[in-house]
Amino acid sequence: MKPIRWLWPILLLASRSGCVGSLVPKGPERAVYTLPVDTDRMYYTWVMVEAPQARPPLTGRDIIVVRADGEVQVLPGVRWAAPAPELLQGLIARQIEVAGAAPSVAQSAQAFALPLRLAIELHAFELREQSGALSARAAVTLRLVCTRNARVIASSSPLVADAHSVPNQPTAATAALRGVASVLARQVVTWLDQVDTESCASD
Repeated sequence: MKPIRWLWPILLLASRSGCVGSLVPKGPERAVYTLPVDTDRMYYTWVMVEAPQARPPLTGRDIIVVRADGEVQVLPGVRWAAPAPELLQGLIARQIEVAGAAPSVAQSAQAFALPLRLAIELHAFELREQSGALSARAAVTLRLVCTRNARVIASSSPLVADAHSVPNQPTAATAALRGVASVLARQVVTWLDQVDTESCASD
């Protein structure tokens, strides 16, 4: 016990001066990426875009690689600027907004005055390895909910965006994922444009 009592004041002093943190080795720095903004104009609505529901490992900031044998790895040297569902929520909301210049697109649970809620389930947002080649995939299913009575007025089949022959290099592979995310966001807008929302207004 005596050695512990002797070391404690030193450790306490070191922690106050920030020295203890220097004893823990840091991992290599990783480039940080967000998702692009698309400016096509296609759709207008009053809608709250909910954060996509997802399961680990799709809930974090790591860029995921699913190997041919099913092993899940992390793409080295890069990461997302925020958790993947949060980034996709923002991308889809921006796409809807710029498509129709809609100032009422929201991402907050406080926006329940808006008549519609877009619920999203995230099934894939990853790189995949097969026979030594990489591809990128993003996939979601959607439900459009009438806020007033929580009635689902439309559900989508899986929306899927793929990119093949992805370079096996972190920056290029991340760019491919950003690309499929943009394609997926446009698919969401196209699906919304086909939904008849009049039944919500008449409820």
